[in-house]
Amino acid sequence: MSFSLSWIAVKGPSKDAVLATLGLVEAPEVEEANEEADFPPAFDHSLAELPSGWIIILAKDFGYPTPKRMAALSEGGTAIACSIEEHVMCSVARCYADGQAVWSVDHNGGEKGSYHLDVAGAPPPEYAAVRDRLTAVQDAKGGADAQADYVFDVPGDLSEVLCGYKFDPERKDGPTFTALGRAKKAKGGGLLGRLFGRK
Repeated sequence: MSFSLSWIAVKGPSKDAVLATLGLVEAPEVEEANEEADFPPAFDHSLAELPSGWIIILAKDFGYPTPKRMAALSEGGTAIACSIEEHVMCSVARCYADGQAVWSVDHNGGEKGSYHLDVAGAPPPEYAAVRDRLTAVQDAKGGADAQADYVFDVPGDLSEVLCGYKFDPERKDGPTFTALGRAKKAKGGGLLGRLFGRK
């Protein structure tokens, strides 16, 4: 099965601040996000808190980590996002800090080949080791003629090194995610609401 999804790891802002920024609230359902039977995730959005202090938002939407959303989530902290689109072998990692873009790493294996990596900004020192390790695997498995695209994992593996999370359906030791739903907008807030007695 091919996956199309993304996750955003946030450190600094509180969970309540993260949820308020996204317009989401916690729902009662929970799912073990790293048990194969639960893939793809049952909910459009879900949240996990890692012992390291990172808050993970998992979304069934490749494009969920928009620049505006990343800038807002990283105010007063750091936000690292990763998106994967397996059926076209695209993966992207992004980092924002204090509302500003810091770096990005993009892989487009479907259009630009299994070795493609497009880097912008100043990636962290860990990037080189992740890139070199997976490039070596690609070489060993047959290079551009290999049956798999191992460089595709560079953005996800880099995210995992930095924040401790990577979406991986084969792992059984992942965090438990809580379902998220859209926050309901308050009704009757304006002049008409006050005139007609709505609260």
